[in-house]
Amino acid sequence: MNAALLQVIYVCFCVQVTTQFRVVALSATPGSDIKSVQQVLTNLLISHIELRTDDSPDIRPYTHERRVEKIVVPLGDELASARDSYFHFIDAVVSRLKRASVIYNRDTKSLSKFLVLKARDAFRQNPPPNLSRAHYGSVEGDFALAMSLYHGYELLQRHGLRSLYNFLEGLVAGDNKGCGRTRSELLRNVDFVTFLDTLRATYKPVK
Repeated sequence: MNAALLQVIYVCFCVQVTTQFRVVALSATPGSDIKSVQQVLTNLLISHIELRTDDSPDIRPYTHERRVEKIVVPLGDELASARDSYFHFIDAVVSRLKRASVIYNRDTKSLSKFLVLKARDAFRQNPPPNLSRAHYGSVEGDFALAMSLYHGYELLQRHGLRSLYNFLEGLVAGDNKGCGRTRSELLRNVDFVTFLDTLRATYKPVK
């Protein structure tokens, strides 16, 4: 675990500034499995853990009874149409990654930014033997483009078209200096430019 908190622990304990210190921390994602969580505990010198839920005996007297009802709201025709158009751009990139044998051979809509990230990590650790090293750079570029596009898809799903528009405008404007290839490839795609122009007509601020 490489985090700033570890540096604090190192200074306090290993450099022996003091051995009398207390660290209070809160994390929703300490690790994906027991081994990862144990590594966090070891690295941060954690000796005691307390876990509380709504059903804990010392918490229950102070919680009110509540009823939670989950309601899934459909996207609607406009968002569904935009989503389908947007997936054409994602599918073109994912298809290249599939042909390079560096990503799961599954439906594009079942993938996500996280799964693409995991696939990129796997590629870096164990590249396909039939893939020439001369193509590593283009594969890395496609991974970066795919993750950017899937991030946009998450924004579309969770926050709507305006959030997607703001994100895409940032990409093509080059707000992130590391996204030069992503920007140039998107702007070469006539369908993408048309899609973005449609969003601009609705969401671009009027000066």
